[in-house]
Amino acid sequence: MISLDRILYTLNDIERQSTQTGVLQSIDARAKLITTILFLIFMLSLPINAIENTLLFATYPITLCAMAGISFSKIATRSLIALPFVALVGIFNPIIDTHTQYIIGNMTISSGWISFFTIILRGLIATQAIFILIASTGFHGICSAMNRLGIPSIFATLLLLIYHYIYILTKFHGN
Repeated sequence: MISLDRILYTLNDIERQSTQTGVLQSIDARAKLITTILFLIFMLSLPINAIENTLLFATYPITLCAMAGISFSKIATRSLIALPFVALVGIFNPIIDTHTQYIIGNMTISSGWISFFTIILRGLIATQAIFILIASTGFHGICSAMNRLGIPSIFATLLLLIYHYIYILTKFHGN
């Protein structure tokens, strides 16, 4: 099981990367926030069996990592924390949807398996996009951008409180 200390270390490491200098770090936080939200909306609006199109969206995190000077392998590895939750969402798709989607040699691949892998791929790409946003902007920068975009301040305040209470919980957990 992942300890709270390890989660805190991961969040600190991602937050520290926002202080680096790179092309992506110099862009306004509002633009990065809007772009990430639009990216997620467009990616998640694809049909569930469109795995080929979903693979094209995988170029977004790779490109952003290059622009920010962040190691993509580090972001990809950290995004695996969402894998169990994402897999739980689509675990029954192969059982429920047994229609044949592809035939490769003697093997048939059902629509359920395609949708299952698409759900996993989308979850990992979405997690990577959010991690890159945090790594290039910082959590406080994102909340500040939300305020400047006119999002009610209570949402940004709640996010900041949750973020800060993670530190408090790990302090008490360690004792």
